[in-house]
Amino acid sequence: MSSELSQRRRVLRLLGFGALSVLALPALARVLAEEKAPADSLAVTSSLNSKLGRWAYHCHLLYVPLQCFTAPPREGVTLSTSWTFLHSHRVALTQDQLITVARGGSVEVQDSAGAHTYSIRLGRSV
Repeated sequence: MSSELSQRRRVLRLLGFGALSVLALPALARVLAEEKAPADSLAVTSSLNSKLGRWAYHCHLLYVPLQCFTAPPREGVTLSTSWTFLHSHRVALTQDQLITVARGGSVEVQDSAGAHTYSIRLGRSV
């Protein structure tokens, strides 16, 4: 009986450490993710989603260089988002999407994981 009680205490202690680690993760991620926006870029905030559930809702920033709108590459671009919760995502934009945004329209794209949506538009045409 003593051995079983000891194992239960050990499991509860590990669960407690795990819960504290999860609670500390957002603060740690913020410290590690101090990023500055490039001066010549459009900053786009993602949707607030998480595949882990509401307790882990978070967003990412996507920095799209303004040059992508003035001279959209034929092959489009694939960009990385900011780091949040110790991860980032890849977002692909086609040449047609970049042209649409440059002409004053807007596009919605998802990252490669399908975790977040990015609504991209300029305040003015480039």
